[in-house]
Amino acid sequence: MTKRLQNLKKPPQISEYHRTQGESIWDVCQKFIDTGYVLHGSPSKIELLEPRPVEDASKGFGTDTAVFAVRSPASAIFSAIIDRRVLPENADRRVKMYHIREIDDYGNERVETYYAISKALKNARAIKGGWVHVLPKDTFIDDPGSSECKSYQPVRPKVVIPVKPEDFPFEMHILPEEKPKK
Repeated sequence: MTKRLQNLKKPPQISEYHRTQGESIWDVCQKFIDTGYVLHGSPSKIELLEPRPVEDASKGFGTDTAVFAVRSPASAIFSAIIDRRVLPENADRRVKMYHIREIDDYGNERVETYYAISKALKNARAIKGGWVHVLPKDTFIDDPGSSECKSYQPVRPKVVIPVKPEDFPFEMHILPEEKPKK
């Protein structure tokens, strides 16, 4: 095969977003969401996101094999900066984003989101830089009542955004130790 034909078969290079001085990653992510994209955070830069089984099978919406994405800058950045690969699979690699909904005396709903990781991940220095992948939304199905969505088809990012732990604007909590299973 000629070199020219080999080059034609290569997928296009994914462009990397370079922020301007003073520009927050949060604002960049929100601009992409506002213009019809969804986000996928990962410690790895991925050229083509392919459907995979979800790691946390306790999620009602996310129990099948798909590409999962969000319409939340915080959730995407959080997922990007936590590298579970620093621990073996049998270790406590839990990562949680949980929401507490409250209704005030006037009927207004307030939702607070908390982000937490296992003590083992914290001790293993799993909080590192990663990538937010900006994905076209056309093949994604929304989860009603949440910022999550999923696609059953492979998805190529429009652009990837490098992120650092300091780009995550919220406190990261430590999950209580799990009791050993009998």
